[in-house]
Amino acid sequence: DRPPHIPKGVREARNEDVEAEEANMTEKQLMERHGGAGVYSVDTRKHWELSNDEWKYDNVPEIMDGHNIADFVDPDIDAKLEALEREEEALMWGDTDDKEEHERWMNAKDTLSQIHKKVEQQKFENRLNKNRNHYGTIRRQQKQTPEEIAEHLRVIGNDNVDTEALKSRAVLKRRRSVAGLDEEGQGDEDMHVVSSSLNVEEAATAEVIKRQKQTSVVQP
Repeated sequence: DRPPHIPKGVREARNEDVEAEEANMTEKQLMERHGGAGVYSVDTRKHWELSNDEWKYDNVPEIMDGHNIADFVDPDIDAKLEALEREEEALMWGDTDDKEEHERWMNAKDTLSQIHKKVEQQKFENRLNKNRNHYGTIRRQQKQTPEEIAEHLRVIGNDNVDTEALKSRAVLKRRRSVAGLDEEGQGDEDMHVVSSSLNVEEAATAEVIKRQKQTSVVQP
């Protein structure tokens, strides 16, 4: 099926006839031909009287505050707006990541604070335990020398004090302690044990001290 073929000259003639016919029509007739009221837009530029008719449909600059608006119009505005929207979307997702990171940091901060409190509490408890375990000890009463004992007896009124006997008794106590005997002795058997380990002079001295202890009476 071959489409209809209209010669170029015929088409041009028809267009000239239409233009000539519309040139003689009123605006109301043009409105009715081109869609009626609300659809047809009145072309006011065709009535402009300019030096060159080609200027009638040039873009007329719009002036605002002394500036040409066209100077501020970016032909790539659509592409830039699209790029800006993508950037804002990326920032929005980035904010979400920042929020998650902030939450993780706050959780870590709370955990760290609890650890510090636990450490401080443990230090405080250790200090308390240390103080409990290191109370001051009472110093044991130091043993008096025979001279000090004799002086004390004289002060309380007992002048009949044999200092040499006290010294011998102190030596005997010390030797008994080394030999594993108690302080007061264990009767005649203990005396024989001590005597066997000491010389004759020391044994005699011990016997004298024992008898003196039994017979001596402290005067008031």
